[in-house]
Amino acid sequence: MTTMTANNTDLAEDAVPANGAAPASRVEELQFLVQTGRLRHWQRGVTETLARAGLGGGLTAEEWAVTPWYGPLETWLKDGSTVSDILINGPGRDITIVEQGQRMASGITLHPEWVSFVQRQLILRSGLVTPEQVVDVQAMMWPAHALIGTADQRLRFAITRPPASPAGPTVSLRILPRRWRARCVDPARRRHRQRQDDPHCRTAAGNRRGEARGHDRGGPRAAGSAR
Repeated sequence: MTTMTANNTDLAEDAVPANGAAPASRVEELQFLVQTGRLRHWQRGVTETLARAGLGGGLTAEEWAVTPWYGPLETWLKDGSTVSDILINGPGRDITIVEQGQRMASGITLHPEWVSFVQRQLILRSGLVTPEQVVDVQAMMWPAHALIGTADQRLRFAITRPPASPAGPTVSLRILPRRWRARCVDPARRRHRQRQDDPHCRTAAGNRRGEARGHDRGGPRAAGSAR
């Protein structure tokens, strides 16, 4: 069983604040370790990779839930990146990226635990699960074997695991443009709410319902017909 637990490291000493946000120092340290190459052994298990970077066993699920950090994907998520899509088609296979419209292999492969870690961060940060449901990355309690959602108002994702994807867990990630991030709502729900709030839409809908009832009673009256 692989459980993310905190050890006596600087990273784990940052308690979860009352407002539910991760300490900035924690996120900055994790991002710095990726940028400098100290966190790079993505072909090894999560605990071993973090230990090699001097982070002990990492954090608890509750602490990861408030930490906007995605491990091996951070290279492409940083400000200034021109990558728009990240595709993980199972562990041990090259991560595919789309950069400025060009699809290419990244040359980076992941240990199965890191694929599960990324999936867990996405569903935690999107609110699809609670930390209690995903303490163990090898036995996470998902609502379904295939999920879609949006994390941090900028990461639109679709993830799967067996039996939905027999070859192993997958991640399909779209990094939303900054101008879309202010209010990221599911498009279908947004359209439905806008139509409900628009008086013209309500009037048109009422007219259509009235016409339908007229047809049910034998069709609309002809213009100028006797009443």
